[in-house]
Amino acid sequence: MCPCKYLTGVRTEVTKRLLRAQPAAMLKDVAQQVGFSDPLYFSRVFRETTGVSPSLFAKNRGQQEDSES
Repeated sequence: MCPCKYLTGVRTEVTKRLLRAQPAAMLKDVAQQVGFSDPLYFSRVFRETTGVSPSLFAKNRGQQEDSES
């Protein structure tokens, strides 16, 4: 696994934890907390990695993902 994919995976997992804990958090703030300076790029990377947008993930608090595990 290349370092950039590893880092994206780590950032995605941290994002999931943050959104589950604080679903009302501003996505631009979450993006900055996990190392993205561009919230739109953050949303695109999160969607490509998880299959769902960060706002929908926060709204559902990751319930769909939890039921698939």
